[in-house]
Amino acid sequence: YASAMYLINQNSTAKHMEMATKASAVARECGSSELLARALFEYARAGVESGNETMIRASRGEIRERLMCDGDKTPSIAHHADAYCSYFLLDIADACQAANRAVLSLANRGDCGDMSLALTGLGNCEMALCHLKEARSAYREALSYSRKMGDQCRSSIVTSNLAATYLMSGDIEKAIEYGEESLTVGKRSPTQPGLLRTWSNLAFA
Repeated sequence: YASAMYLINQNSTAKHMEMATKASAVARECGSSELLARALFEYARAGVESGNETMIRASRGEIRERLMCDGDKTPSIAHHADAYCSYFLLDIADACQAANRAVLSLANRGDCGDMSLALTGLGNCEMALCHLKEARSAYREALSYSRKMGDQCRSSIVTSNLAATYLMSGDIEKAIEYGEESLTVGKRSPTQPGLLRTWSNLAFA
């Protein structure tokens, strides 16, 4: 439900925070590492959306304390959530390492949704480190998964990110190409929280 409140994208930040907090509490009671990892990811995302750094740090701290000690049994989403928190706390090197762990742990599992999400996160980290070639590689792979699922929202987000990488390197033609694709696909999606970023990329291009 916390994820749904985020995707509704209608001034629901307070509600998202409330649901993420409740989801985390329920997940702890259930004793499921997978469920807790997903709940803590939503808790961190609510922190990012509301600008609450304390929530982000609390989420990362609990992920590392309670979930990272399971070795190979650590849920893939826990690595992704760790990367997400570190990214927004500007610990980019840590974020990149965690994002790589998330991608590796998902290999050969056939979960297109989580793999697309993890690869997008990895691409974001690589771009923050100005590793544009590596970022594009991760984004293109993420795009292939999102297209396979028919996820227009995710495809729009990834193509917007690709546009940003080309904008950073001064390849305006490619930036416009991916930006226009992001806009076209995003308009067909019921919700796309990052569509404003696509418009910004096109404006700069």
